[in-house]
Amino acid sequence: SEKLFNLMGTQEIKDKLLSNSSLAAERGVFGIPTFFINDEMYFGKNTLLEIFKDS
Repeated sequence: SEKLFNLMGTQEIKDKLLSNSSLAAERGVFGIPTFFINDEMYFGKNTLLEIFKDS
């Protein structure tokens, strides 16, 4: 919606995106989708089924 579109341009959102991107790089994220459960990293939509099976 228009409200969401307007929020994307705010400095607060830009700062959060930069912070999250830096944190992801520090944790070894190399693409999307990437999921962390505790400290274990899962990558790719195919791993979603594995995550649910293991939980």
